[in-house]
Amino acid sequence: MPCNDLGEGCEVEFTDPDFAAGGRDALYYVRAIQEPSGQVNGNNLRCTYDENGQCIEVNPCYGDYRTDMEEECVADVEHRAWSSPIYLTHLQPPAIVEEAE
Repeated sequence: MPCNDLGEGCEVEFTDPDFAAGGRDALYYVRAIQEPSGQVNGNNLRCTYDENGQCIEVNPCYGDYRTDMEEECVADVEHRAWSSPIYLTHLQPPAIVEEAE
């Protein structure tokens, strides 16, 4: 779900049409993905990919004599966070009790 954050965070709502129709309990969780930001060793293998998306060559950032001193080894990373589980219990309608005459 897109977030149009103006500096105060995001708020989203969703509906699950299968929840009401299914008549059973459900479990949901929220995953937040942060905007990409530069992180040291964020792409530690620094792959070169072919046209099929396969890594064909690696250029690791070792952080020692094997990596040029001028190399900062910074790459964009999207950090993620997950919520605690959100449990929803499907309530059964109350039973209709016939009154005795």
